[in-house]
Amino acid sequence: MSALTIFLSYNLTDEELVVIWRLQTLAAAHGLTLFVPHPQDRQGKRISRATEQMIDASNLVVAFCTRQFSDRVTQEINHAIQRGRPVLLILEVGVEPPPNLKQFSVVRFDTQQPGDLEKRLVGHLIQNK
Repeated sequence: MSALTIFLSYNLTDEELVVIWRLQTLAAAHGLTLFVPHPQDRQGKRISRATEQMIDASNLVVAFCTRQFSDRVTQEINHAIQRGRPVLLILEVGVEPPPNLKQFSVVRFDTQQPGDLEKRLVGHLIQNK
């Protein structure tokens, strides 16, 4: 079985960035490869070629869907769908997925409890590896 490679789509909020840094460390400790686009690659109106390549090389796209749900996250999810990659939505409590994304798996999180999200997300990934 090949190693699980995950692309992490996120918004540029301080709360998400802290969780992302922690997830990178946690994923590596569990033998998961986590592709995270550099914030600099998240500028402009369109996703970068480097981001497209990371999505294309991934087995799964994990997307943060928060109150600050960005066009960039939408573009990355759409690219993943076009490439036939499964998507796991990380939904902030109180946020519902857009209608076109309701078919994907969901893990809920509360920005006040990032440690809980980390445990549940890594558990979900390991279980569905």
